[in-house]
Amino acid sequence: MSFDEQWAQHVAAAKADRAARTQLNQLAADGGGSAGAGDKLRIDPKLLRERAGKAVPLAKSFRAADDKAVRRMGRIGGGLAGFTCASAFQDFEERWTAQTRHVHRQLGEVVPRALRKAAGDFKKNEDDESGKYPKKK
Repeated sequence: MSFDEQWAQHVAAAKADRAARTQLNQLAADGGGSAGAGDKLRIDPKLLRERAGKAVPLAKSFRAADDKAVRRMGRIGGGLAGFTCASAFQDFEERWTAQTRHVHRQLGEVVPRALRKAAGDFKKNEDDESGKYPKKK
């Protein structure tokens, strides 16, 4: 098989895959839909607060793994003294430290705070909406 034939097959397969990925699920012609398989995603304030609580231990685990990696990188950097790549490795270490500090902050502070705020907003919205409609007897 020639290169052009192989290329044409790859292009056709990619186009078919792209078309399949961009199809939208549509309702049946009668306008109804089905529940589908599996559980539905249910979000409530309690779930959001639980997830916020799980982010902090995750940040601590991330920090522990990072500390271990940094210790090992320190040993590498010391062994590169005198080589021209030593300064490049030092740049790598500095970037690594800055980026992992950012990820740790996101996991330990930003994400939990955002999830707790979303839980509070969700609860407030539920309370506001429930007051608009009469209670069923």
